[in-house]
Amino acid sequence: MNKSKFLKKSLAMLLALMLVVAMIPLSASAAETGYFKDLYVNGKRVEKVGNDLSVSVLGDSTEVDITGAALNGATLYVDGPKEDLPLPQMGVDLTEYEEVGEGEYELTILAKKKLTPDTSDYETVESYTLTVTVEEVPADNDNTSLRGLAKDDPAWDHMVSYTVEDEGEGAGTVTVTLKFGYDKPGVGSEEKYTRDSFDAVAPDAKITLDGDRVKVTSAQGSTRLYDVEFVWEAAFESFTIPEQIGETEFVYEGRTGNKININVPYGYDLKSVIPTFALADGIDNLNIKDNANGNPPVVSDYTVLTDVELSKSNGSVRENVGTEVFNVNQHDGVWSDITLTITAVAQNDEALLKDIIVKESGKDNISNKTDATVGTTYVEMPKGTGIYNNNFDLTMTVSRDATVVVTDANNKKVKVTADTAGTTYTAKNVLTGGENKSLSFTVVVTSEDGTDQNNYNIVLSAAETALAKLENITLKDTVNNKTYDAEINQANGEVVITVPYFWTNSDNTEGFEVYVKASTGATVYHSDKKSTWTVNTGKDFNDCVTYDWLPKVDGVSTTTLWVDDNDPLDGGNPADDDDFNKYTVTIKYEDPKQDRVIEDIQFVGTDKPYEITEDNTYPTEIGTATLDGKTVRTIEVTVPYSFVDYTDKNGYISELEMSEGAVAYGDWSTKGAFNTIGETSTTNYPWAFNLGNLVGGKAADGTLVDGKYFRIFVLSEEYAVPEGDAISADWMDYKNESFEDNKNMSVYYLVVNRAAPETGHSLLSIESTVDPNVTATLKGDTVTITVPASYVAGGVAGVTSPTDFSLNFETSKLAKVYTDKNCTKEVKSDLGSALTDATKFLVEKQGNEYVLIAKNEWNEAEQLHVRSEDKNNTTAYDVKVVVGKPQTGAEITNVSVNGVAGTIARDKITVRLPLGTQLYPVTLDITASKMASIFVNDTNNYEADKLLPYEPDGRYDVNEPVTINVKSEDGATLNTYTLTCVLETGFEDVNTGDWFYGEVMTAANAGWVNGMEPGKFEPNGTMTRAQFATIVARILGCDTDATVESMFPDCNETDWFNAAVTFCVKRGIIAGDDKGYFNPNEPITREQMAKILCEAAGVEQVTDPENTYADDASIAGWAKGYVYGCQAAGIMHGDESANVFDAKDSATRAEGAAVLVRAFA
Repeated sequence: MNKSKFLKKSLAMLLALMLVVAMIPLSASAAETGYFKDLYVNGKRVEKVGNDLSVSVLGDSTEVDITGAALNGATLYVDGPKEDLPLPQMGVDLTEYEEVGEGEYELTILAKKKLTPDTSDYETVESYTLTVTVEEVPADNDNTSLRGLAKDDPAWDHMVSYTVEDEGEGAGTVTVTLKFGYDKPGVGSEEKYTRDSFDAVAPDAKITLDGDRVKVTSAQGSTRLYDVEFVWEAAFESFTIPEQIGETEFVYEGRTGNKININVPYGYDLKSVIPTFALADGIDNLNIKDNANGNPPVVSDYTVLTDVELSKSNGSVRENVGTEVFNVNQHDGVWSDITLTITAVAQNDEALLKDIIVKESGKDNISNKTDATVGTTYVEMPKGTGIYNNNFDLTMTVSRDATVVVTDANNKKVKVTADTAGTTYTAKNVLTGGENKSLSFTVVVTSEDGTDQNNYNIVLSAAETALAKLENITLKDTVNNKTYDAEINQANGEVVITVPYFWTNSDNTEGFEVYVKASTGATVYHSDKKSTWTVNTGKDFNDCVTYDWLPKVDGVSTTTLWVDDNDPLDGGNPADDDDFNKYTVTIKYEDPKQDRVIEDIQFVGTDKPYEITEDNTYPTEIGTATLDGKTVRTIEVTVPYSFVDYTDKNGYISELEMSEGAVAYGDWSTKGAFNTIGETSTTNYPWAFNLGNLVGGKAADGTLVDGKYFRIFVLSEEYAVPEGDAISADWMDYKNESFEDNKNMSVYYLVVNRAAPETGHSLLSIESTVDPNVTATLKGDTVTITVPASYVAGGVAGVTSPTDFSLNFETSKLAKVYTDKNCTKEVKSDLGSALTDATKFLVEKQGNEYVLIAKNEWNEAEQLHVRSEDKNNTTAYDVKVVVGKPQTGAEITNVSVNGVAGTIARDKITVRLPLGTQLYPVTLDITASKMASIFVNDTNNYEADKLLPYEPDGRYDVNEPVTINVKSEDGATLNTYTLTCVLETGFEDVNTGDWFYGEVMTAANAGWVNGMEPGKFEPNGTMTRAQFATIVARILGCDTDATVESMFPDCNETDWFNAAVTFCVKRGIIAGDDKGYFNPNEPITREQMAKILCEAAGVEQVTDPENTYADDASIAGWAKGYVYGCQAAGIMHGDESANVFDAKDSATRAEGAAVLVRAFA
């Protein structure tokens, strides 16, 4: 069938809730359009096709109950003989309306809406035709059904709508929807329903109450028992807060007991809650109960509360939970309470210090990574390390988002900093005690949810002997997330690492990593007799990429490592140092896998995943056949009967499963191994198999037909051809093999069968998926297409050309759709995707009629003809075109700037942006009334006074107020809004006493840096390489929003930082790593920052400084000139108390802002 297959610590006691109410004046869910929601006649839901409504009811009376609900601020009315009657209406006399057939009555249902929020006048915005068919109850009918609710019964005073459902034998349910805030019948002051509150279908049926249930007994004694259930209209269409967990829960239970429940992550700042909500239809406004601050109520259409501090006494407060009570006012003046409860949900109950690395502050002495133990953890430092009365830096791996407290030997708490992942924590200059103190320092870890806490007493010691021992080598396959550990013989220095067989191909080892671990304080040196390098002793595992180290297929199979104990009494050079050990590392390959079987394979008729359907997915089976008297393996593909008529007779592999390590090749000389559609990119297309040439390749007797098959060779892992190469005679000769099925290679013969023709000729469904403004429905043998008025030339003023659209339809298997009865003008479904080569349609007005035009043939489609694959049967479907009434709405419902939502107060829109945000260029996201047109004046344009059509992907200047016009589809209403962007004046986490206050504020006011969110700078957050490069480029005048070609494989043209990175690279300001990657999301180190600042600001390197840092040895050779250049220029300073630079440390956002100001301000 023609249908697509694919389609984040602790929490303080809540003292006050800060609510910034970001009103989105949606009268209904943003996903719902139009004004009609539901309509019921005698509790039965009507069927809706376009603007036509229909329902059949059973009963002897022509009086019916009509109830329902509207959307987007509208109210439903019955167009009565004398006046329009608002729903619900009980006992509507159908005889007062037109009888269009026997027992069939036609009524008009109107959707009306206020012209403005402060008026009592309504206008009709939509109308619908309702056909009610009344079926008489047979005299002998043993009927036990309820007709509905009794008219004028006080129990139903606050009813909005109801449904009656018969559920199997003797059961049913009556569901009554009540207005929000009213109690159900029998509660409080509300009247309880009685047996007289209900009507039965059969006049002679008896109604009684069985507790709260309604019992209907027929004249013949049969019974049906109905449960009566109550639900309420919603007070809110939506209510969300940032970072909430899961969906918002609304509980409606009458005048009291109404609730909004939201879960948030543990540690959520309950002092500042920023909800975004929309009041539902029927709700006038919302107020804070017993409002101490005197703020005006929140009115659904336009008024907004900003920075309102709620009184603690108005709500209850307990740890991890915050509540507040709101008053909700309805259109009829009734107030009801609803309680907002925000609960911080415990997410992580683990409180572990997993491992720790200790480094002597300002020196190279560093421990290996040590697994921590609750209680006492012993950490060995290199020989000669001063353990007592000394300062140390800690790097700790802990449970995610735990709270870590480090206390030194003098019982002083040390500042701890966490990385963005919340698992790696660092502390600097932790002081140890004197020799009389066995405990060096203490680490206390508390779980994120506060339920668990563990103490770790860290005891340091210095190794008595400096060892030169290789402890481990690990090879890591980062692609498959596998590791391979070495077997080390310390007695003879032999190291063996067993790796997969496919590593024999050097192409397969690129990007794999090697990690080396040695004894405390030792350094590992390596040589492959081509190059020598020294590993970074700042890590327990020292890494390099394997293509610099692993032997190649035809190269040496061993390599050598030297481990130096770094004893200061020695020379420190492995060439003349007696205290080192030599290790010979041998790579051992696993035995190659021998299996070479295709386990599963699937062919399809397209190389585009979004075009795969059931119709072009061809049954594929693995079997056998006979060739030259021998049994051979086959892959048999069954194509449709009509395949021979296809223009494209190619097939493509969508699924392929083979033995582990096996590789498949085709019988051609220019292509490599097979790939499937899912593995392809824009430059790597899937192999196309000409299935058309293979039809009939297997005869009825099971033999293969010469010239009608295609060979597929599957080689075992050992014999696989190097990636990208073709399987060739030369290769087979090299392997001493032939193109035959043998122990190293399996041969499969691809043949094609033709299926029997399909006979179905039905249109199963039709819809408009790609264009939400168009609707398409199928009812019986009629297709109804509804388009907006503005889609038709002349449909509304100013529209001179039509708008085209595509349709998504499903037919009987392999049937096709045509617009002519001779079936020569085929139309194609879009399969629910805008990417397909689908037929485009448009609506044209011809005289007083609207017709559907298929653009491929520019022919009128009065009917759609569905023809079976065998071409023997055709079904015609009439096409009815409906052009919607021009929409009258011209309101903005939502605006955001750079993703920050604005508040709408009448015709004023305000967006509060983080301090430092550049106001040009920005992106605007504007949502308005259905089918309304939006125009924006671009203040950066030479025609600043001219309003241009709004472009969702455009860039706008908001340095000055922006004018936005919204014009209704009918052209009768034009509303003008003024958008003003306001920058925050400061950061709540940057205080005047902070060392970085002046620099951060200077950089922010210059537009170099901005907040991470309104009101917050996050000074201790990590600054990434991409962020720093972008700021520097911006200072130097780069258009950081430009689209330029990427210079690194990990930078894409569409990345926000790409233009800045390219700008800096081309000017020699910044560079990638030795693998050719830029690593944009990696934290920028202090030495990297020094280089960038020198190059960008023109600061000269200082290669022979008078004074060096105590940790000079840890500064990379390439970085030293830049580090001391920045020091001399007063741009960067280290820890002056310890005289260390900490070159490898990540820079914080505060540090980044500070050095930028010193360099450029």
